[in-house]
Amino acid sequence: MNLFSKKWISFSIIFIILTTGIFFGFYFYLSRDLPPLEMIYFYKPAKVTYVYDREGKVVYEFFTEKREPVPLDSISPLIQKAFITLEDKRFYKHFGIDILRLIKAIFVNIKEGKYTQGASTITQQLARNMFLTFEKTLERKIKEIILALIIERTFTKDEILERYLNQIYFGEGIYGIKTACKHFFGKSPKNVTWAEAALLAAIPKNANIYSPFKNPELAKKRRDFVLKVLYENKVIDKKTYEEAL
Repeated sequence: MNLFSKKWISFSIIFIILTTGIFFGFYFYLSRDLPPLEMIYFYKPAKVTYVYDREGKVVYEFFTEKREPVPLDSISPLIQKAFITLEDKRFYKHFGIDILRLIKAIFVNIKEGKYTQGASTITQQLARNMFLTFEKTLERKIKEIILALIIERTFTKDEILERYLNQIYFGEGIYGIKTACKHFFGKSPKNVTWAEAALLAAIPKNANIYSPFKNPELAKKRRDFVLKVLYENKVIDKKTYEEAL
């Protein structure tokens, strides 16, 4: 082995050690403010408290977030497929971070010269909704990634999806899929149509803008976009797509 090769190997080893040290240092520095594993595991979102009269009729509701959590098997597969297809197509394949989507988003944002495309997975969105703010900073994004990795190690994919669907904000003080179905359609989340599932998936992007009560035309346009995504990804066939439109 010549001198150049020995120097190159030494340089490579030093570089790897320094890079690893910086990574773990940054990781532990940001992790200091994150919730402990116990808090993540036992986290319970706020929900409605009901007051009943002697005949069992609801006479008052107390809540900071109007939410009624439900198990995943009480949520229609149509809703599950609509959210996964729109928000995170590889949800059941990745480990909390979708590397392919992340790389694509970076190139698109560099090309556009501004932040135009996100790459947050459902797990990352859950981490943000539970414990973080919505500020667009690098530090918050890294914390979101760290939390997503912890959540993936703590829960199964179905448990993550269940928590995600019970956590989402739909505007007008409405949180979670059951309360949203009752509020918008007057039905349970087990009995929605494809059109309704698409609308539910459409609203959280901007709950105030895409509210079907406040802006019905914009809500319909966004819902039609979701249906198109479902059709193009072969989740629904042409007949179902046209009927839903």
